[in-house]
This record gives sequence, C-alpha cells and structure tokens, in this order.
Amino acid sequence: MSLTYILARNAQVATQNADFIHMITGRTMDDLLAVVGRERQILERLLYRLLQTSNMITIDETRFLHWLALDLERVADHLREIDLQRSIIAVGLEGEQQSLPSQITMTTISANAPTPYRFLLDDHQSEMSALVGEIGTNVAHIRDLIEERLNTLACVPSKPCRPHLAVHNHHDDLDRMDALDREILNAGYETILLACDRLQLPELVRFLEC
Repeated sequence: MSLTYILARNAQVATQNADFIHMITGRTMDDLLAVVGRERQILERLLYRLLQTSNMITIDETRFLHWLALDLERVADHLREIDLQRSIIAVGLEGEQQSLPSQITMTTISANAPTPYRFLLDDHQSEMSALVGEIGTNVAHIRDLIEERLNTLACVPSKPCRPHLAVHNHHDDLDRMDALDREILNAGYETILLACDRLQLPELVRFLEC
C-alpha cells in the first residue's frame, strides 16, 4: 500500500468526519445527547439489577432467580432498543449516510463538536465507560458465584422425590434437597447465565472506545 494512497485515504476519512459533525450539529446533536442520556440511565439500571442478582445468590435466596433473570432480560432488551436508536443518529441516516464514515465513535464526535456539546459528550463517555466496566465485572462475578454453587450442588447426593409443601424455607437446604429441588434450582441458575449471555454490548463498547 503506497504512502500516497494512505494519505489520500486519511484525507477522505477526515472530510467524511467533518461532514458528519456538521450534519449532527444542532437538532440532531440534541437528539444524540438525549438518546445517550437515556442509554446511560439504562446502564445504571442494569448495574443495579446485577448487584441485586449477585446479592440474592450470595445469601442463597434463590426463590426469585427466574424473576431476576427476567429483569436482566428486560434491561438487555431496552439496551438493544436504545443502541439501535443511537446508532441510527450516529450514522446520520437523516443525511447522506453513504458518504459518512462507518466507524464513528463518541471520541470522534466529541473532539469535533462545539461547546457545550463537547463537555456533555465527554461526561457521558467517561461515566458510560465506567458503567460498562462495572457491568462486565459484575457479570463475571455472578458467573463465578453460579459456577461455585452448581459445583457444590453436583457433589450433594440426590434424595428421592417427596410431596412438596406449599411453603418452603427460602434458603437452600442441601441436606433436604431432592431431585426435583435440584432440577428447579439448576434451571434457575441457568436462566441467570442465559440472561448474562445477552449482556454483551459490542456496539456500545466500540462506540465508547472502551
């Protein structure tokens, strides 16, 4: 690849970025900030749900594993919806998107945006990057907790199934757990793991350049 080609390509990308920034300045920039602000709130809600899930697993309060997984799924759905909205704005679909760069990031936008947009974007980028890091850490922690409990559960001999009462002790009593109890508990942990699988945020990570 020749130096002339590289310089020409860099100039083309710079021109495309400038066109993009010009396009989003004004109403579209306000739209972008509004969407990014909502996305930040959803990330905070997701972190709260993960902390709640981690705490419930830690204290062996497993009655609500399916509800916890459902909450995580719902937040993941909201994140995907807002991610799509932000992506539509970020690629400038209201303009001539064919001429725009394909890898626009918040850093690119912030570096070229006028004040006060630049400061607002920098704040969102910093806080959202930190939230994404915390989310990843908590997802990994939840996985470790569940793996530990599944390993413990696998080492406990199954007892014959018995009639189940309407009211149970809300903590897991491994000594009294029969095969049906084990199956229910395993299913609950699996739903949490599946929900965690959906919390991958590659497009957001790329946009934030985490």
